Order: sequence, then C-alpha cells, then structure tokens
Amino acid sequence: MTDRHCGILSTFFVLALLCLPGKTLVFGQAGVPVDYDKIVYDLSLRLKAGRPDALRDLGTLLDRPEVRSRVTRILKNATFFTPKE
Repeated sequence: MTDRHCGILSTFFVLALLCLPGKTLVFGQAGVPVDYDKIVYDLSLRLKAGRPDALRDLGTLLDRPEVRSRVTRILKNATFFTPKE
C-alpha cells in the first residue's frame, strides 16, 4: 500500500468513527444538565478579577432566559452601555 492509500484509509476510518450514531464525540453528552447560575457566578468572579474576556463569555449567555436578567445586570454594571443599548 502506498502512503496515499494509507492516508485515504485512515481519513475514512476517522470519519466513520465520528459519524457513527449515538456513541461519538460529535454528538456530545445528551441529557447532561447545565448549571447556568454557576457559570454566571464564575464569570462574574473572573470579571471582578479584571479578566475582560469574561464580558464576552457573559454576552454569550444573553439568550438563556433563566440567567438573562442577571447577565444583563452584570453587563450594565461592568460596561458603559447607554440606556438605549
């Protein structure tokens, strides 16, 4: 077998493993609850420690209804948003 054939075969093997239904890394862990309150708490601590990337990470949680009000309050206190924004 040539190196090219080995490369194609190994690529096919990896793709087959990733695409198998159910037990793969592609689909993640179904049914694992996410504790968004803990995530918001940890991000607020990072923000207080001066980590500006926490602002970005908090912004990604604005679409979660269970923590939207807390995230909005934290962002308003930590940034210079106008009332219109």
